[in-house]
Amino acid sequence: TPHLNYAKIVGVWLFDEAGGKVVNDASGNGHEGQIVGAVKWGKGKFGAALAFDGGNVTIPHHDSMNLIQFTITAWIKVPKIVNPYQMIAGKEAWPDRNYSMWIRPGVMTFGFTTPGAAQDIQVGSKEVTDDKWHFVVGTYDKKVLTPYVEGEKLGTRAAGPKPATNKAPFMIGAQPPNGGGPLKGMIDEVAVYDTALDEKEAQVGASLTANTTKVMHSL
Repeated sequence: TPHLNYAKIVGVWLFDEAGGKVVNDASGNGHEGQIVGAVKWGKGKFGAALAFDGGNVTIPHHDSMNLIQFTITAWIKVPKIVNPYQMIAGKEAWPDRNYSMWIRPGVMTFGFTTPGAAQDIQVGSKEVTDDKWHFVVGTYDKKVLTPYVEGEKLGTRAAGPKPATNKAPFMIGAQPPNGGGPLKGMIDEVAVYDTALDEKEAQVGASLTANTTKVMHSL
């Protein structure tokens, strides 16, 4: 079984609180989130999750969350296309996108922009808006963007310089900094790493059957 390097984890939000307005960061790095607007607690892929209907989870900016390489992972359950652009999670203040993952118009897509808005670099995967749980992963290793759904590698895109940085919050369920592009559906177990997980590591998350990120964290 592949083991993951958890020295490289930035934040993990398991949504297992099952109530209240605060979402804890299970990584121990202190990146707690605040639930804002139309978000309700519900049954998740593992334990509790959040059902988004226009609101978001806002995690305040910290310099350690501006990354030069990254992985974003999440479990999502989104019905047939409601909005053409729905943000899963990201850190951006357009045009300065450090990393973000979204659905457009039914396809999980992710990417970043380069400093000065020189390039908007993104890559899509496949449709995930079927009201079923999907494990979505986006990685960037300073050279290539790679998307995965259920551990399946779905193409790549070569990418150039390091991503643009910003002082916007990291936001789950809507686009930072102001909550545009809200997602309508459920999100469970979001994680951000400051390294690119490899294909085997992406498959580990998809194959686990209980508390994915928590189990992965103990490997």
